Amino acid sequence: MSSKEKNRQKIIMAALTAFAENGFERTSMDEIVRLSGLSKGTLYWHFKNKQELFISTLQYAFQEIGQQLAALVELDAPASGRIRDFFEQAGDFIFSGKDLIGLLTDAFFQSYRNREAQQVMLDIYKGYINSVSQIIQQGIDRGEFRQVDPHITAITLMAGGDGVAFYVLLDTEWDLKVALTTMVDLLLEGLQKEPDDQ
Repeated sequence: MSSKEKNRQKIIMAALTAFAENGFERTSMDEIVRLSGLSKGTLYWHFKNKQELFISTLQYAFQEIGQQLAALVELDAPASGRIRDFFEQAGDFIFSGKDLIGLLTDAFFQSYRNREAQQVMLDIYKGYINSVSQIIQQGIDRGEFRQVDPHITAITLMAGGDGVAFYVLLDTEWDLKVALTTMVDLLLEGLQKEPDDQ
């Protein structure tokens, strides 16, 4: 990795910490400069403003989940198990701290106010939904799931997961991992093909 790439990575990691802890509105570029240990000139050489940096931080933060999900599409395993694995991995990431929920909430809020942020979030979620849709279709093709619209079903699963995740903003004492597992189990139970449908 070149020094230029290392500096960009340092900035994004500093921004991830700042945005997660303080939110978009309360984070200043000076704070990110301080956390990164780099100069303000270096920061602005890589990112022209806070909005651009926020968008790059979102892409970095949520790309790993997308990569994990894409890898699950390629596995030769029951579709229901792969979907459970994805939500478990996503839950481990999201529930590792309330701050990450705040970052996700900020991402949706910025998407409402900024078309560029909206497009970035759409691209991220389209990738997630596409992968989940493929797994659902594989489950249908193999006789594991009943006939459903894979795309709409994938959207429903993602929306349910986000809905459960946002509850951590209300009360961090709730066992949200159990709630997420319950939500996924209920939806997967509804997808299962009945014996007389074989």
